[in-house]
Amino acid sequence: RRSGRANHSDTTITALATNTPNRRQSSPHGVTAAHWIRDLWTSYAAGRPGVTVELVAHASTSQPSVRLTIPGSTLASEYVLLGGHEDSTASGCSSNPNCVAPGADDNASGIATVSEVARVVLAHGFEPQRTVQPIAFAAEEVGLEGSDDIAATYLAAGTDVVAVLQQDMTGYNGSVEDMALISD
Repeated sequence: RRSGRANHSDTTITALATNTPNRRQSSPHGVTAAHWIRDLWTSYAAGRPGVTVELVAHASTSQPSVRLTIPGSTLASEYVLLGGHEDSTASGCSSNPNCVAPGADDNASGIATVSEVARVVLAHGFEPQRTVQPIAFAAEEVGLEGSDDIAATYLAAGTDVVAVLQQDMTGYNGSVEDMALISD
C-alpha cells in the first residue's frame, strides 16, 4: 500500500468477499461473481483492439469461467495461461445457497492477483509474442470442473498451451510452501 490507500488487489479481494455471501458454483452468487469479474476485466480491456473478455459456459455447472485474451504478435498460436478459481465454499455450503463463504484467501486473493496482472499489462500496452489468457476458472472447489473443461477443450482443438501459472490462495499467510511446480 502507498499513502495508506487501498490498492487494486485489496479492492478486488474486498469486493469478491463482500458483494455476495459466497461464490459457490451452484448458487446464483457464483454466477454474479463471474459476471462481476467479466465486467472488471472488460473495463481493463477498454480501448485495446483485439483484446476480448468472455464468459465460458460449462455443462456441469451454472457458473461460467471468465477468459480474457490478449492476442500474441509473432507466436499467436502458442498460449500462456494465468489462472485462478473464482468460486468459494465453506463447511455446510452444499445445501445452503446463502451460506457465508467469503473466500477472501481462497480464492479472492488469487483472482485479485490475476486481475492485477491483467490491469497492469493492459494499462501499459503490453503486446505479447504469445497469446496470453488470464482465466477465472469456475467450480474448482467441487472438483476442478471449469479448468478441466477448458483443458479438455484446448486438448481437443490442439491448442498449444506452452505455460500455465495458477494463482491459488496468494493471500494465505501460513503455508510452508510458497510455490509448487508441476510438469506435464
